[in-house]
Amino acid sequence: MVTHDEVRRIAALAKLYVSEEQLEEITGDLNGIIAFADAVASVDASGYDVEAEDGPAIRLRPDVTAASYEPELILKNAMESGDGFFVVRGRG
Repeated sequence: MVTHDEVRRIAALAKLYVSEEQLEEITGDLNGIIAFADAVASVDASGYDVEAEDGPAIRLRPDVTAASYEPELILKNAMESGDGFFVVRGRG
């Protein structure tokens, strides 16, 4: 179970501000996520044979290339660009 102190610590590590009003909700949400993960982990899937299924469990689209925008068209809206890329200044 996640405690309020742990949520505060995680928020501090992520450099996020969490108000006291948000603390209860975030703590509840995190505990709900952990409870769901525990429920999924507790399912006995030992008798399930993935290979016996008819086709893949996940249908993937074909990996094909498609037309895209010209880089010049996209970069013309950039505040700053160089060598065909966006220039992003570092913070700090």
